Amino acid sequence: DERQTIDPWDNNDENVYRAQQLWGATTCSSDVESSQTIEFSSLINDYIDVSNTVQLLASDIGTELEKVSIKASTGKRKKNATTYTIVIEEKPVTCWFESLENPALLKYNDQITEATAEDLEFIRFIGQGNFGSVDHVSINTDPDFQIAVKRISLSTKEERASATKTELTVMQEICIGDCPYLIEYYGAMIDRIHSELCLCMELMDTTLTKFYQTMHRVGDIDPNNLKCLVLRVMHNITSALEFLGVKDYLHRDIKPDNILVNDSGVFKLSDYGTCCGMNSTENVPIGTIAYFSPELVRNPPAPSSTRSDMWALGISVVETILGQHPCPISNDIDRALLLAEWNRNILEGMIPDDIRGLILQLLKTEPEERPGSYTEILQMSFIQTVLMELTYEEIFFIFNIIQIIRQSENGDL
Repeated sequence: DERQTIDPWDNNDENVYRAQQLWGATTCSSDVESSQTIEFSSLINDYIDVSNTVQLLASDIGTELEKVSIKASTGKRKKNATTYTIVIEEKPVTCWFESLENPALLKYNDQITEATAEDLEFIRFIGQGNFGSVDHVSINTDPDFQIAVKRISLSTKEERASATKTELTVMQEICIGDCPYLIEYYGAMIDRIHSELCLCMELMDTTLTKFYQTMHRVGDIDPNNLKCLVLRVMHNITSALEFLGVKDYLHRDIKPDNILVNDSGVFKLSDYGTCCGMNSTENVPIGTIAYFSPELVRNPPAPSSTRSDMWALGISVVETILGQHPCPISNDIDRALLLAEWNRNILEGMIPDDIRGLILQLLKTEPEERPGSYTEILQMSFIQTVLMELTYEEIFFIFNIIQIIRQSENGDL
């Protein structure tokens, strides 16, 4: 994946983390006589561990006021050893997650549960993403409280810290139950033992990637089931994108891995670390190259837009229908360049013409030829046939595929 970097230390006046103490360390080296004071302005690694105490530091020590000085004094010893004393001066460094409550107040099903990272009881591993892993957990004080927890390393690398901050911000602002097609956010906490941010959220069953792969592996797909699946994915995810747009956000990383489904047959958009404002000055191509629209891989590339997200949704739907990416070559750059010329006739006979027509419109090479808005898509008559309540046939089909996935993950197949 190709990721955008944004300054993770914006709004420095809002959240400031100050190291609590000075640290000293003593070590021995070979016999060298010297006496010096060293000043440096560079990157400090994720953590400084002195006297069994781990303290989190920011990575970017850039200004004169933030410089850290190391003073080293030496003296010749009888056993040809030199003692160095290193003093790291206390400096204020920003830390946007310091304001998170501890313990966290998790809002779940109209209830509020107080919990810390130590209260999370691991049940099973769900998946691994770009910047973290996702686990199915319960709260040890309330075993019926079962949620998904995304664990993101509190790395000081600018790119990762930026995406982490963005994801938390978007979830706190947007994912609070107002849109049924976005993953609901329950709260966040810091696991200081493992130096991780824990995002507590709605538990889903699997990704669209695993779903379509299993569906095609089982084979003999009923055409009506495929039609209903495609319609529901398009309706649910378009609704999610429309909601993000109303809140002035682009997603910028639409793909089957970021579309989740539960055994009730609801598809939801996840992973908000790549989101940005509609008119953000930071709005440059970002996400997964295999789902980039043609205008994003031109030279110079166009900024990301609603219509580039539409293209990515179209590719995701085609991938679901075919069981593989429509341009299955290993080199992502070549694949992105070739996508503008992929064989659009391949969908003929696989799905109804009206659905195929919409998919092909989403995948127009020129962005202005794609739909003008998500509302335009949702107002199409065949999209409006998608009901909130699934039919028995839909539920049976989706539930069975998810059961096969579970059995496979448990080693029962």
